[in-house]
Amino acid sequence: MRDEKDPGTLEMVFPRRRGRPPLHGVAMSAAERARNYRANRRHRRETGSRVLHVQTDTTLLDKIRDAISSGRSPATIGRLVAELSVRYPAAD
Repeated sequence: MRDEKDPGTLEMVFPRRRGRPPLHGVAMSAAERARNYRANRRHRRETGSRVLHVQTDTTLLDKIRDAISSGRSPATIGRLVAELSVRYPAAD
């Protein structure tokens, strides 16, 4: 804190706290953090939301085979197949 009437005082600079600052000004509790982590993992697992355009063709085929055998949603399988169809369009 600086005294505005005294020109000789300097502004005190405090070191920043370690770590990433909280998103909304208040840190999440451990339970909230764990709940978000589990929800995000569940969402990624169900939708297969990995970056598909950087994966190899073999990996995509393995993912399609795994999705069919495990009974995943047709939307997930369709997304994987659509990525392959973009890479290899059907010749007319």
